[in-house]
Amino acid sequence: MNRSKNLKLLALLLIIGMLFGASFHFIIMPVFGDSLIHCINLGVFFGGISYWITRVIHIQFDALKKTNNDLSRDIAIDKLTGAFNRRAFDNALVNLEHADVYSMVFIDIDDFKKFNDQYGHQVGDEVLAKVASVIQSSLRNRDRVYRYGGEEFVVILQDCNKHNALEETSVVSKSNPVLMSRFRWACQRIPKMVGQ
Repeated sequence: MNRSKNLKLLALLLIIGMLFGASFHFIIMPVFGDSLIHCINLGVFFGGISYWITRVIHIQFDALKKTNNDLSRDIAIDKLTGAFNRRAFDNALVNLEHADVYSMVFIDIDDFKKFNDQYGHQVGDEVLAKVASVIQSSLRNRDRVYRYGGEEFVVILQDCNKHNALEETSVVSKSNPVLMSRFRWACQRIPKMVGQ
């Protein structure tokens, strides 16, 4: 919580405390007797206590909110590739019910199991991460890449009809040379990414 909000909250709670003290004085104290100043001082005291309690709760709430946002983001991201995961894809499908125009592109790396068997899972994991990165960097900011399964990716293109989706897909396909040059040291041929 920033300093300005802290001061406004403190002032508000002190005023509430003073109003409480004054109303206590005029409503309750006539029965029991006491001075107005004493009641206002008690109101300020209780207002200050209320402020500090509220501030502690607000700080804890902000920390909890940040943690929840981090966890929400973490459960939606595939740790290996950095792409959104299947859970995020399923949630996106629900939201697409309200979209006017969108396209989905399914991308699969051919013969990836053979590739993994030949070069090992560590190299295969690097390839998957790079494929996801190449796909994402080839798309518009509003489009999303999801890891659908092992070597399968889905791209959701927002506000994109079939014709434009084919154009977008060709941009992704043309990004393959980047992928191939990055892993030339690992193999003679990287399985072709199919996106059309």
